[in-house]
Amino acid sequence: MEIVVIGSAIIDNIIYSSRLLKIRSKHKDYLGIPYSSKLEAEKLEFDAGGSGHNVAVGLSKLGDKVGFIGRIGDDSNGSLILDNLKTEGVDVKFLKKTHDFMTGSSLIFITPDGEKTLLTYRGANNGLNPSDILEDYLKGIKLFVFTTVLGRNAIDAVKKTIGIVKRNGGKIVANPSINMIKNRKKELLQLIKDCNIVIMNKEEICELMGIKNERKALKKISELGIQSVVVTLGKKGLIAFDKGIIYRKKPFVIKIVDTTGAGDGFTAGFLHWIMKTNSFEDALTFGGATAALNIKSVGATKNLPSEKSILELIER
Repeated sequence: MEIVVIGSAIIDNIIYSSRLLKIRSKHKDYLGIPYSSKLEAEKLEFDAGGSGHNVAVGLSKLGDKVGFIGRIGDDSNGSLILDNLKTEGVDVKFLKKTHDFMTGSSLIFITPDGEKTLLTYRGANNGLNPSDILEDYLKGIKLFVFTTVLGRNAIDAVKKTIGIVKRNGGKIVANPSINMIKNRKKELLQLIKDCNIVIMNKEEICELMGIKNERKALKKISELGIQSVVVTLGKKGLIAFDKGIIYRKKPFVIKIVDTTGAGDGFTAGFLHWIMKTNSFEDALTFGGATAALNIKSVGATKNLPSEKSILELIER
């Protein structure tokens, strides 16, 4: 095993409706659904998802040896996630079932422009605890990636994993969501100080640093002593720094079908390429191409691109 991922494993219920509205109010966009009404959905999709699941599957599809540590419920949705991870070649030795909570689930609303809005129940994901983390399993790990965890015990499990991986010479990557930042900011800032790489989008880094401008937020987070930080900017590409050098990348021009999992696709592509080539700048390009190809189809991981397809897009 070269990489271990801790994060959420969730069943995505993806709803498409042309009747979903985007409402602009006070410089922020909101999803609009007429109150006390019945709307028709043109399409409904189901997919195994969650940021931890998506990153692990993405890395495995690109040829990396990946293990996933987490919790699912003892239910049909949990079995679906477990089977999907096994099918994709992810090691699930430490993905445990719990009787206390249902498997996590999300409602994902896709507006006509391809953007998404999520409503998530984390359920069993919050049941992860330090006893789930065994040092023998982690001794040879080169890279540990954690995405969003919210439960107190789950955060302690991440902290324990960071300590073990660091002692054994591995690197740590943080890829938290806005929910972890808003609900566990203090704990996250402590975890991030031990990280080699941090990957977030504009909303996330600005919320974490308490600054509205992503460039200023990038500068402020660098003062924590982190070697590398990547900030994805959606249609505007990305901004990043590595060892004091600032990088800016424009996005690949792709028709958007569904942005679900775009950030997770970037993370998987970026980490795969930086491990393979040790080139930060090239990994930014590879991650951007991975995300671009991912949003051409429905779902977070069903049609993740191959390394060959990604390289072909880069070379166009």
